[in-house]
Amino acid sequence: MPLKVTEGEFIDAWKRLGSPQLVASHFGIDVRQVYRRRNAIEEKHGVVLTSFADDRTNRSKIELPRVGIRQIANVTGPVVVFGDAHWWPGQDKSVAHRALIEVIKDIRPSMVVANGDLLDLPSSSRHPPLGYGTSPAHDVAQEIGITQEHLAEIEQIVSDDCLLVWDLGNHDIRLASRIAANAPELATLRGVRLEDHFPAWAMGMSLMVNGNMMIKHRPPKGGIHATYGSIVASGLDCIVTNHLHALRITPLTTYRPRRAYGVDAGCLSDFGPHMPQFDYAEDGVVGWASGFAVINIQPDGTILPPELCEVVQGTAYFRGQPVVTKVMPQKKTKQNA
Repeated sequence: MPLKVTEGEFIDAWKRLGSPQLVASHFGIDVRQVYRRRNAIEEKHGVVLTSFADDRTNRSKIELPRVGIRQIANVTGPVVVFGDAHWWPGQDKSVAHRALIEVIKDIRPSMVVANGDLLDLPSSSRHPPLGYGTSPAHDVAQEIGITQEHLAEIEQIVSDDCLLVWDLGNHDIRLASRIAANAPELATLRGVRLEDHFPAWAMGMSLMVNGNMMIKHRPPKGGIHATYGSIVASGLDCIVTNHLHALRITPLTTYRPRRAYGVDAGCLSDFGPHMPQFDYAEDGVVGWASGFAVINIQPDGTILPPELCEVVQGTAYFRGQPVVTKVMPQKKTKQNA
């Protein structure tokens, strides 16, 4: 570390601030150095320097009824759905992430749904590394820590009666799958399950809203017509999925008459060759878009046409207005070189 910070000073700052980002800012160092120092101190002294969201928000979880792996909610008003954040320690917040916070502040949703793949968990993947030097530079604890911090941002700005729901994605369940396959005797140990680290969020594989809208990570039908195939197959008024990172809405008019919507809530993360999370795309042309979805439900249960917040050339737009613009690094000049 560039500054001579004693272990005692570091521990005191961590316990007081409760966030790697805040500790990094306090000492004027890179957040990745904070993670390395924390790991070294924990291993040396056998202590746990937590960054649990509930340590800072004290928000209690609103329990939802469930049938098996499906959760059930009855709500009206705005519902915000985001997914595929693939949060990675040491990376800047994406434009879509920052726009999500601003939109939540503005519209005051009745429910926020984290629709899967918030974590990436490459170290727990069943897939082999893509060649030499591609092993992740962080561990599971670091990923959980950064995810706790980002979700805590949401917990701190929503109303007390706002439902917080996490539909697990295929990346999120990598840890549980790894343990189930290799160390099933640990399954009941506290701290092994994601629920233990995110106490404010109700977790399941899917969420049925008002009996006429399904929200889940993976679409029932795949391919480029996934939103169309999924709404037809569901027989519901709306189905919202992620996984394909596409960010699109497909309306369907039927004989009932009714207007139904298939929604892909996109990718909250940035993406591109600079993002190690997406090395598997091999720098190909992908039909992805960064953003999230908002669905408004009327008091009578009618679902209004879904809305998208989309990042276009570095700026996030919602309802035709710019919300957040990417902060570009300043070019050096003779005056500031």
